[in-house]
Amino acid sequence: MTELTAGCCRLYLCPVPDTAGSRRDCEKAAVESLIAQALGEGMELTHSPEGAPSVSGHPELRISISHSASHCLLAVGNSPHINIGVDIESPRPQLLRVAQRFLTPAEEDSANLCCDEPSRLDILLKYWTA
Repeated sequence: MTELTAGCCRLYLCPVPDTAGSRRDCEKAAVESLIAQALGEGMELTHSPEGAPSVSGHPELRISISHSASHCLLAVGNSPHINIGVDIESPRPQLLRVAQRFLTPAEEDSANLCCDEPSRLDILLKYWTA
């Protein structure tokens, strides 16, 4: 697990274990591991009615979770008055389908100059995460 403090939150990153279970089971195991390491054993992940993750019995904790094919990221807010959000992204074909929703015309022109799909996906990912 890697830990980083960034402004109003602490970030925890770990690989998603490659076990015999489903991808969802592997992601769940990674999240549970991060919560235990970051907040202590016995902490239980729950969700608000809107779907936001939280820690059972600790409404003062603000957390955000994201995972990719290979990693899981947990952000823990330093204040109950600040909502946080994290996202892990990787170059993937879905970015090609939604590019027009997040690119400016100039960015779209720049991305279209790429001659191969992997290079274009890298550029789209940079624009998306910016």
